[in-house]
Amino acid sequence: SGGARNLNERLGEGIRTGLQRLRERQIQIGIANASRFVNLRRLTPRQRVFFFFQAMTRRGSDRGLPRGAAQTPYEYAAALEKALPEVDEDVNALTEAFVSARYSRRDVNDNQAGVVKKYWDRIRRAIRGGIKPEA
Repeated sequence: SGGARNLNERLGEGIRTGLQRLRERQIQIGIANASRFVNLRRLTPRQRVFFFFQAMTRRGSDRGLPRGAAQTPYEYAAALEKALPEVDEDVNALTEAFVSARYSRRDVNDNQAGVVKKYWDRIRRAIRGGIKPEA
C-alpha cells in the first residue's frame, strides 16, 4: 500500500531531522560548556592540587606523552621527568603533593596549594618549550 509506505518515509525523515537537530544542539551546548574555565578560587586546596596534577597529565598528553590507563602517578612522573629534565624536581614535587592529597588524610592548606601552583607554572613553561622524545 502506497499510503503506508509514504507515511513511513515521512516518519523516517521526521525522525532523522529531529535527531540531526538534537545533535546540533548538543554540539552547541558542548562548545558553550567547553568555553567555561575552572575557577581555582572556588576549589579547595586539595582540589587545586588535583587540578594541577591533572593539568600536567593533560598538557603532557597534548604534547605527545600521554598517561597510560594503568600507569601510576609515579610512573607517569618518571616518564615526564625524562622528557623534561630541566623541571624534573618540580614534576617529582607536584606528583608527591598529588599522591599525598589523594591518598592521605592530611590537611592541604592554601600555602601548600600555592607552592604546587608554582611547580605547575614551571612545568607548563617547560612543556610549552617541547617534550623531548625518549632516546
